Amino acid sequence: MGRLWQTLILSRWQSVLTYLPVETVIKRRQQAYYDQLAAADAQADCSNFIEFILTAIEESLQEAINADHAPETPGKTLVKTPVKTPDQILSLLRDAPSLSIPQLASSLGKSDSAIERAIRKLREAGRLIRVGPDKGGHWQVLDENHTNQP
Repeated sequence: MGRLWQTLILSRWQSVLTYLPVETVIKRRQQAYYDQLAAADAQADCSNFIEFILTAIEESLQEAINADHAPETPGKTLVKTPVKTPDQILSLLRDAPSLSIPQLASSLGKSDSAIERAIRKLREAGRLIRVGPDKGGHWQVLDENHTNQP
């Protein structure tokens, strides 16, 4: 949930940071992330954890910059495709499955109805299911090969 807030805060500060692949960097350094988090909790001092997160943000920024300046393959044009709303929803729900539609809408800068349409399509495609009631339940993200079964 903390990383979701981090993404939300960064994206509100600079909207381009919404798509920064910080999660990828943290996943590669997952044990160090958990070690820093535990140390911050044990010492009641989050300075080293903040430095760790800032380093992860810097690394992901550098990766994004390097990807933008990668040499082109002869005869091919590199095209950036924006991350689509359903993919953004799945990404957020993997980290925070209890997010509500209004929270998703706020995080992505979309309307509730746009999020509801995207969720409906994800459910129809068998990529997302709701577990439990609207209040108190959570979302479960399914892999693309999953078939919807009762």
